[in-house]
Amino acid sequence: MPVRVELPSGAWVEVREQLTLADRWATSEGLEIQSRDGIQYIPASFGDQQMRNFLTSVITAWSFEGIPVPSQNIGGSAVLGTVFTNLDDYDALEDAVQPLYQKVSRNRPNRKVGGTTPSSSSSPS
Repeated sequence: MPVRVELPSGAWVEVREQLTLADRWATSEGLEIQSRDGIQYIPASFGDQQMRNFLTSVITAWSFEGIPVPSQNIGGSAVLGTVFTNLDDYDALEDAVQPLYQKVSRNRPNRKVGGTTPSSSSSPS
C-alpha cells in the first residue's frame, strides 16, 4: 500500500512501501566509480543519483497534474528536476523516504555482513 508524503508546498507524492530486490538494483543502476590517474573515486553526485534512481522506482503517484511519474515518464528520473522546483519539497520527500532508502542501500547502518552485525563482533582480549 502506498504512503502519501505531504510536501510543504501543498503538493503530495505517494511512494510504495513494499520494496523488492529490483528496487535495490534500480537504486544503483548506472552508477560508476570513476578513475583518474590510477586512483578510483566516487563522484560527488553519486548519492544524489542513487536517490533519484530510488525515487524513480518507488514513486507511484503524485499531484503534479499531467506529468507521468518517473517510472512511466520518458524522461525517467530527469522529470524530478522538472517537478521539484521547490527545494523544500524535494528535501521533505528525501527525509520521508529515508527509512525505505536505507533498506535498499548497501551501506545501511547495522547491515549484517558475514552473519554478524558491526556491533556484535568481538574485540580481541
